[in-house]
Amino acid sequence: GYHMKNKKSVSALISMIVIASVMAMPSYAEKVFDKRIETSNIVQLYYDGNLYKNSNGDNVNGLIYADFSYPDEISCDLKMAKFNDGIVSKYYTGFTKDKNGKRYYDKGKRIYGWYKIKGNWYHFDMYNGYMSTEKTKICGTTYSFDNNGKWNGKLSKSGLVPDSFSVSFINNNNQGFNTNKKKIYYGNTENGIAENSIKLSKRDLQVLYCMYLESGFEPDTKNVFDEQYIIGFFEEQHYGEYGFYITEPSIFYDINIHIGGNNSEIIFYLDDAQIYMSDINVYNAKYLYDGYSRFFSELKNKYSYTGNDTIIKLE
Repeated sequence: GYHMKNKKSVSALISMIVIASVMAMPSYAEKVFDKRIETSNIVQLYYDGNLYKNSNGDNVNGLIYADFSYPDEISCDLKMAKFNDGIVSKYYTGFTKDKNGKRYYDKGKRIYGWYKIKGNWYHFDMYNGYMSTEKTKICGTTYSFDNNGKWNGKLSKSGLVPDSFSVSFINNNNQGFNTNKKKIYYGNTENGIAENSIKLSKRDLQVLYCMYLESGFEPDTKNVFDEQYIIGFFEEQHYGEYGFYITEPSIFYDINIHIGGNNSEIIFYLDDAQIYMSDINVYNAKYLYDGYSRFFSELKNKYSYTGNDTIIKLE
């Protein structure tokens, strides 16, 4: 797997960063290992056990994009939240707007890439989270969006999803979906085949394909991330009353992409709290997982599994 080749060098890098963080308060350039996170205008919070404060010791107020992790931690916990005199009143869901454009947050989390809002697909830049409008090139293909950011279904013909494309997704509860035969089979899975089925819309299939391309994985590759890949990273990060300990991985998923005669498989075991401490390949895998997981959640909410094989047309 990928981890056997790179574990020592990446572990050494993480160890050096951990040691440096003990010696001095890290700047954001040192703190954020994931280079895709834009770090401008982030407020570092300080928690005194009761209230959140800024670097001046004042209770924070208003809508703030903040780092909820401790200042001496290397990884970040970034959320958009509404504060009332040092207390979180809510984690924000909705759009924000500044001179550079719009962004979207879901329960405090900034959205990157494709995201469906009230039945419409939107796209947010993978690096800064700004909403795509008008004609935007994504992975070499031009997609057309209206002024409100909704994808109107138009794209350059050269970027159409291949007829041979299909994806299966299984999460840690052995639930998921696959897109064989232009349908979405979903529910409990066995060998990648889920129990229930609905008709797959062309727009949804195109977005699932673009998510794959945007994640950076290539056809005919296999990436495996597991506990052994993670242990070297986090042994020194967690220290309890009785010494060092390792957080047990809590996420498992298997994503299998088929295009023509090529297959790409991503098998992943990882603790969600540790995700920002990983290299760019793990970030790509997490992006793809997030996109497919949100899509699956929508299927479960809109078309609950009843035990019967039904076909429903997606609007």
